[in-house]
Amino acid sequence: TSLALAKIEVQGHRGARGSRPENTLPAFNFAVENGVDTLELDIAVSSDGQLVISHDPAMTPDRCLDPSGNKLLAPVYIHSLKYDEIKKYDCGSIVNEKFQHQVLVAHTPKPRLEDLFTMIEKSDLPAAKKVHFNIETKIYPSKPELTPEPEAFAQKIIDLAKKHHMFERMILQSFDDRTLL
Repeated sequence: TSLALAKIEVQGHRGARGSRPENTLPAFNFAVENGVDTLELDIAVSSDGQLVISHDPAMTPDRCLDPSGNKLLAPVYIHSLKYDEIKKYDCGSIVNEKFQHQVLVAHTPKPRLEDLFTMIEKSDLPAAKKVHFNIETKIYPSKPELTPEPEAFAQKIIDLAKKHHMFERMILQSFDDRTLL
């Protein structure tokens, strides 16, 4: 008998968070440079409706500095900020204790999903032409004030993926099945 060999898919979790600050364009670019099959990322939504790449629903003290370069004293919810405010936070200058070899990239903001799609479209890297996206909605039924309604949230992602011709290269995941429906 013979065993069929399955292809193992390599996913860049939050980009390449062991090598660059997580969920940042440098992390995603590093992952693509190293030939990942899929970029895994998380999405929150700003107060002005921008799809912001972030694992947490907030700018957190352990990952970001405030717009003045100071340590945050408490989390600041992404949904309470416009994207023009969010991009002033530095999310590339804090050492992640779990990843001792991570290369910091100072003054790196949390990008929008549109920024990632644009970077991939413009990239000359061979892997960029075929990389897929595993996108998780950060939505919490117990905290509806942090996100749009599930259907609207999912539709924003779908519309943007179609606009950038990435829809066929994307899967959508969520712990909240209302988003998936």
